[in-house]
Amino acid sequence: MAQKATIEEGMSEVIKTIPRMPRHAAEEFETQRSAMEYAPPSVREDFEGAAAAAAAQLPAERARIIERGLTEYQQALADRDRLRRELTAQRVEIAELKAIITARDNEQHVIEDRVRACIADRDNAVASASELRGVLSSLASILIGYFKPENHQHAPPEQQEQEQDRPNE
Repeated sequence: MAQKATIEEGMSEVIKTIPRMPRHAAEEFETQRSAMEYAPPSVREDFEGAAAAAAAQLPAERARIIERGLTEYQQALADRDRLRRELTAQRVEIAELKAIITARDNEQHVIEDRVRACIADRDNAVASASELRGVLSSLASILIGYFKPENHQHAPPEQQEQEQDRPNE
């Protein structure tokens, strides 16, 4: 606590040594203003250029400065409004483009899913076809073995009748 008091005392001593600037009169900072400058905005908007200067009895140079300032202010407001409209249009366009991108992404996912399903169907069909090919080749080899000509040599029908008529010897 004693250290804090010492610091505060040191600061107050430093502040006392700072030279003080002389006080300025309020008139040095105050600019003379006309009645128009203190008028409410609704009244000020009615004034225009030279008419405002004549009504307020402003010097011509001051009236030109005020008119130029008001013109620049109005241009700034018009630019602000134009830029706000452009910004709104850009935001709408961005939202539309985001919606289009989202729709295309969804469409792409649907297409990719469909392609994956078609590839899976094709793979299943190829597997089934190879299975059936194996079954058919086995059946073909069985049938070829069964229907060999030497296994099925038939005698003409007359000879078969004679063999049937003959008793077994």
